[in-house]
Amino acid sequence: MGASPTRRDGALSGRNGSRTCALAYVPRFFFDIHDGEFQTVDRDGVELGDERAAQNEAVRALAEIAANALPDGVVRAFIVEVRDAAGHRCLRATLSLRVERLE
Repeated sequence: MGASPTRRDGALSGRNGSRTCALAYVPRFFFDIHDGEFQTVDRDGVELGDERAAQNEAVRALAEIAANALPDGVVRAFIVEVRDAAGHRCLRATLSLRVERLE
């Protein structure tokens, strides 16, 4: 017996023998990263609870990028654009980074 949608929030309910089980919908978000020179398109995505969790993941990604980027005297903007499973852009997080040597 297959599951059939019964709830507005995207959860599914179905019968498995004498037990009823609910299959919760977990949204998938995609994180595209670019810095003006290079762009990485996320084709796999990540399952997260909601847009707030996607925002936290985008900020975490920017912090990781900043830790590894060493612009020398040039301002670089790192952008993470978040798409939902339908391909709609729902969030953009931007980090501007500049390192200057003072000698």
